[in-house]
Amino acid sequence: VNIVPELSLSHAEETVSGPTGDGATEKSTLTFAPRLSRKFELKDGEKIEPFVTYRNEINVGAPDLAAGDKEWEAQSSIGAGIGFAKPDSYSLDVSTDVTDLEPDKPTEVKSKLQLKLPIN
Repeated sequence: VNIVPELSLSHAEETVSGPTGDGATEKSTLTFAPRLSRKFELKDGEKIEPFVTYRNEINVGAPDLAAGDKEWEAQSSIGAGIGFAKPDSYSLDVSTDVTDLEPDKPTEVKSKLQLKLPIN
């Protein structure tokens, strides 16, 4: 069993200008996202790796109360997926995440398919 912890702090600024007016937004987030996985060796060096993830993202910036932001509002998601790899040939990851698990918020489901090919 492999546990990969992730802890990150990010800050983003966006400036928008156009015919409807100018504006700027800032967002600072603290993210905690551990991943639990287990690799299995198959024939011919192939590997399969099922995994589960939990992600908690907290807005640590000053809230924009005029826009309805809440200070320290967190967004959580859980996910699962599987990776399949043949070294020196390709790797394929398929995952699904479910976001906003609170009853008063709409639930969002995201799926991702990622194929990696080496350039020789």
